[in-house]
Amino acid sequence: MQYRPLGKTGLQVSALAMGCMRLPEHDPELSAQVVDAAIAAGVNYFETTRGYINGRCQHLTEPGLKGRSRGLIVSGKAGVSAETTTDSYRKEIDLQMEILGVDYLEFFQVGWFSLDRLEVLTKKGGALDALDQARAEGLIGHIGFTGHDAPENFTKLVETGIFDTLTLPYNLVNRAYAPTIKRAGELGVGVVAMCPVAGGMLSSPAAQLQSLIPGGAATTAAAALQFVLGNPDVSCACSGMNTLEMLEENVATANAFEGANAEDHARQQYSR
Repeated sequence: MQYRPLGKTGLQVSALAMGCMRLPEHDPELSAQVVDAAIAAGVNYFETTRGYINGRCQHLTEPGLKGRSRGLIVSGKAGVSAETTTDSYRKEIDLQMEILGVDYLEFFQVGWFSLDRLEVLTKKGGALDALDQARAEGLIGHIGFTGHDAPENFTKLVETGIFDTLTLPYNLVNRAYAPTIKRAGELGVGVVAMCPVAGGMLSSPAAQLQSLIPGGAATTAAAALQFVLGNPDVSCACSGMNTLEMLEENVATANAFEGANAEDHARQQYSR
């Protein structure tokens, strides 16, 4: 597995990360196998939250982790609202750690976040106080955010200096966040690219898209992952994988990726 710097955190993150929101809801044994196989293949970032898969995401992730949070980059996630308090957010952090069976989370993300919620996050007695306290106590290592706000708003959030990472959608058919990714790279904020295969949209054969990748790509899904990894400011491509075969294909693509030069990167970013 190839590894990349995760912003200025000092962490090295696997080029392929696992979004646990697509684990098979009704097959906990397979879910555990996929997570365990991902760790064996060198994947070290696992994005989780309590709300995915009808509230079962972290329950399905836990057996595969087997308590191995230290040495892995496991993230929890929770949103904020006007009603969020330091106490309520801390309880959410603690609950997610309990479900995952871990005593440490490398990241906790402010989920479904947008610029208009910044004051809610930073208010005295709010969620940011809970995150800072949890980090001071050694329960979490870093703070990130994720969402679908306008690119220019995400750029402003990156520039606040509050966050160590951001997670945003970025793929062959959605390149709107490219300027935000570039700015994050300039500031040393790690970038986790979610939806690299556009929620499965890019899993169907498409020769034109595959041809955008220097040397071509075996499948459209492989082309999609290579496109994301071709951006030097992207730390990792976070893909939701729910079968061992899907994991194997994505691991092979990440392992085979040799990087894109500046010319290739520019051509991929602006080709339509």
